[in-house]
Amino acid sequence: AFIADKEKLSSYEAYSSINHIILEDEKWKDPYKEIQAQVNIFKSKFKWSPAEAYMESRWIDAITAQHYSLWYADSWFFANRVIFPIKNMYGQFVWMTARTLQNEDPKYKNSRATGIFSKKRLLYGYDPEFKYESYILVEGQMDVIKLQSIWYGNAVCSSGTAINRDQLIKLWHVHILFDQDEAWEKATKRTVELCEEIGITYSIVTLNGAKDPDEFISNGWDIFSVVPYEINVERIE
Repeated sequence: AFIADKEKLSSYEAYSSINHIILEDEKWKDPYKEIQAQVNIFKSKFKWSPAEAYMESRWIDAITAQHYSLWYADSWFFANRVIFPIKNMYGQFVWMTARTLQNEDPKYKNSRATGIFSKKRLLYGYDPEFKYESYILVEGQMDVIKLQSIWYGNAVCSSGTAINRDQLIKLWHVHILFDQDEAWEKATKRTVELCEEIGITYSIVTLNGAKDPDEFISNGWDIFSVVPYEINVERIE
């Protein structure tokens, strides 16, 4: 990030310069292709990295990690973090968020704003190819991955923001399943108010004995007992 700012380069140019990567063509100058190029570079570092060991400890195997294009940064702005690339509503990578592996503060870091995304409009896990009658609204990327890996394809979360109107308006009915912590009541109340303002139906889901869906599932408890599978799924051609 320092080199990019100082030399007026894109982050991909700066990374390539530092690591002596030869840019064979100019296609990466397209901002969408730049993000995709970064994903491709760093994905190769995931295997056998601390990120892979961490994800496996959270019950996320290599195949699942590959599906979500997770990668590991051993240097750069996201050093020693597992990276979650985030797509826009058209399925293009536009942004990244990174979770620490060493209990650092902040727990999450986000890539800087660019001209191709507005994080307040992104929903991690949202698949534009499918239309669900309801969505499970959770707080973190790990919750989304864990739920989708057991066939809850309708799990989504906001990315680096509290849920807002621009995100909710894409949905029809939501099961609000936020982390069961001190902030739960406030976050749930605010989301309910937004749903009622927009006209979205909702249900509030609580988990007994676990702080979030990730922990609930990892403990071997049956989440189907609190959130049913979505059976009315329409594929959008």
